[in-house]
Amino acid sequence: MVKGSKELVDNTPLAVIEDIEVPTLVEEAGNNAKFAWDEFLYGNLSNEHTRRSYGKAVSDLLKAADEAGISLAQVSPKFIRKYLEQMPVSIPTKKLRLSAMKNFFDLAVTRHAVPLNPALRIPVPVSRRFWESVSSFK
Repeated sequence: MVKGSKELVDNTPLAVIEDIEVPTLVEEAGNNAKFAWDEFLYGNLSNEHTRRSYGKAVSDLLKAADEAGISLAQVSPKFIRKYLEQMPVSIPTKKLRLSAMKNFFDLAVTRHAVPLNPALRIPVPVSRRFWESVSSFK
């Protein structure tokens, strides 16, 4: 154990916990974006598992945007919607990822890293089963 560090429940020293890597687009967007990233992960999320899954969700989106040649400020609602639609994952996973994106971009707007939140008005994905149950109430 690292001298003077506390231990977590699973006996992992706090000094050994890995930081989630800052995405390239966040690095390129400047100090306000980096601060928003840190606040998103370490200021708002107290649960380590949530922090990892939210961090991965936003990192994956920003990696896709970087590969498409889009900067952080150029990420659009259209890009996010198409990104979510092409993901081969379950509806709950898409909901979690969209929630993470909305939270990150809210902070990025607050910290003046981007002008608007591109994820704000994207509707939460709904399963086919939901629509079938709603249509049965006539």
